[in-house]
Amino acid sequence: NTGVSALAFATKLDVFRHAVIVTAPHHIRQLQSALKQRGYYDGEINGTFSPALRAAIESFERAHGLTVTGLAT
Repeated sequence: NTGVSALAFATKLDVFRHAVIVTAPHHIRQLQSALKQRGYYDGEINGTFSPALRAAIESFERAHGLTVTGLAT
């Protein structure tokens, strides 16, 4: 038991079910570049998913009224 209620994830469950996660380095680089151009990401364009990239994705999601997941989709 982790002590985390499933209700904490209920609003995101549908998003998680339908998410197509980006894992290929060239796709991650494209995502990094797109977020950098829009001012959300200031890290290296290296094709690596990092805490900075996750934070940029979450900022983008918040700014656009999307469910905040931090997933590279």
